[in-house]
Amino acid sequence: MIGKIDKKRLLSMALMLFFVLIVFILYLFIVDKDVNENVAVSSKLAFQKSITSYIQKTKQSLEADAKNSKSSQLKYMNKEILFSLLANFMQNVSIKDIGKKKDGKFAIHRFYAEGYIDTPVKFYKLLDTIHKKGYPIALDFPLKFERIGNQIKTSFFLELYQEYQ
Repeated sequence: MIGKIDKKRLLSMALMLFFVLIVFILYLFIVDKDVNENVAVSSKLAFQKSITSYIQKTKQSLEADAKNSKSSQLKYMNKEILFSLLANFMQNVSIKDIGKKKDGKFAIHRFYAEGYIDTPVKFYKLLDTIHKKGYPIALDFPLKFERIGNQIKTSFFLELYQEYQ
């Protein structure tokens, strides 16, 4: 049979076989590695996208919860709650309403507070509680401390922030 096939045709078939062999070798050593690498990278990318999506949803949920928490504090904080907060740290507490003003989206109620504490530590615990719990309260100057017997008479101004309605 080989005798019947001419040499040109045999040479062209050998060249085609050689070309197919070269393409196959290139595919195995070059293209296949890139394909595997692309598959690995695309799977990592899909995983990262799902993680990023989850993180963004969680972040939005936490921000909404924090906003609702602050908003509820701003809505429900009032003079009575302020009085009970001060009464936890001071004796003979009196609060006088000085006025109310609007500042942007907040109504600011200004109060003058007076009371007696045993030690300055009680006053600092009050400040620490206001800070740690994130109450919408600001202490304003002047702060006065006057020793009367065993106790210290304390007076200061407070600003209570509420959402403007």
